[in-house]
Amino acid sequence: MSIDWLREPPNGALTGVLRCWRPALYSLRAAPLPVALRLARCYLHLASLMMPRRRRRTVRSLELAGYDAEHLEKSVIRSTARVYAAFARLNDLTAEQVPAWIRVEGEEHYWEAKARGRGVVLASGHIGNWELGAYACALLGKQLSLVVRPYPDEAYEAWAALCRMGSGNRLIAQSGAALKIRAALRRNETVAMLIDANVPPPADLEVDFLGARVRASTALARLAARTGATVLPIFVLWSEEHQRYTLCFHPPFPIAGVAGEDTRRLYALLESQVRRHPDQWFWIFDPCWAWPYDEALRPGRPSPVLQSTRGGVE
Repeated sequence: MSIDWLREPPNGALTGVLRCWRPALYSLRAAPLPVALRLARCYLHLASLMMPRRRRRTVRSLELAGYDAEHLEKSVIRSTARVYAAFARLNDLTAEQVPAWIRVEGEEHYWEAKARGRGVVLASGHIGNWELGAYACALLGKQLSLVVRPYPDEAYEAWAALCRMGSGNRLIAQSGAALKIRAALRRNETVAMLIDANVPPPADLEVDFLGARVRASTALARLAARTGATVLPIFVLWSEEHQRYTLCFHPPFPIAGVAGEDTRRLYALLESQVRRHPDQWFWIFDPCWAWPYDEALRPGRPSPVLQSTRGGVE
């Protein structure tokens, strides 16, 4: 009998694993930070044993991107452990404590974008510690509207929502979000979006990303073009030199008004960040590859989308 009992539903949501991680996150919050980091690594190792199918997907993600999974695995787990340890204690974080966790670069780009008065879209991906970065932004006077996809587990969703809104941020459900986003931008507010979110079929676009063809949404590019909002790429990456995260606001991303081309360039920018910090992308849950891998792992049923950019169906 397989021990892969935490099988996620077809939409990639980790219903079973969320139920298991809820008490684990409480233990990470209660423990001192050094202990919490060790605990998080132990939990992740245990999860990889309990979910062999998801681990195979992680290994396959790394292989398609051209990495040695065995070489990177420990670094990926260390990085992911830092994300969970921070997420578990978000609501304990105060503005005075932010500098101990995060240093900020490029803040002038944010205030210049706000001064234009057309709204700001922060574009990022599942790399580094996006949750901590969003929480810290609000504590530092930059309240965000976070575009999120609700989890199917209601108890976990309520807990996660409280964590995300604890510093004053607002949430916008991903489903039917366009009208709310446009309204927020008209009020010159700041909206944060992860561009590598799992996009179910039919998607508007397929893009080359980390050695594969993945389904992508052009929503961010279309909204920015229609509203005139400034798009700022933002990444929250761990720095070994400073032993804390660096929250970097990049210069404004030029939106040409051709949604497909703008989206491809955004993905190329995200890929460049992943290539520079391969251990910090969320390979464990490969968010934008979840749909294709469900098909690709079934014998005799290759995915029509998940194809190697080096040629041939994977």
